[in-house]
Amino acid sequence: MIDWVKVFNRTYNRQTYNCAHFVVDMYRELTGGSIEDSLKSFMCGYAGKAVPSKLKQFKRLQKPEEACIILMPSPNNSPHVGICHKGGCLHITEIGVKYEELSVLKINHPVLKFYKYE
Repeated sequence: MIDWVKVFNRTYNRQTYNCAHFVVDMYRELTGGSIEDSLKSFMCGYAGKAVPSKLKQFKRLQKPEEACIILMPSPNNSPHVGICHKGGCLHITEIGVKYEELSVLKINHPVLKFYKYE
């Protein structure tokens, strides 16, 4: 059982606990599996930018599935990631942990890409 109080009390830190760290933790909570090495190599590419070629262990999905990774690319910044849970997205930002419906998420992140770990 997920301790939601503990989840929503997590604090963002760009260097030590960012959106990728949060997704690794939530993937473990939701599935019992680990994606730490795979996601870390993807998110820690050249100059802090994502390297999509490092997503070889992830399968691109056309539609979201439970516990899939939601990539929110940005042309000006490093990408942001979240994890799909019950049709929405769990993610962490500077203001804390959020759960947003995908339609709301698209307001600030018009491009959403979905990936399943294999």
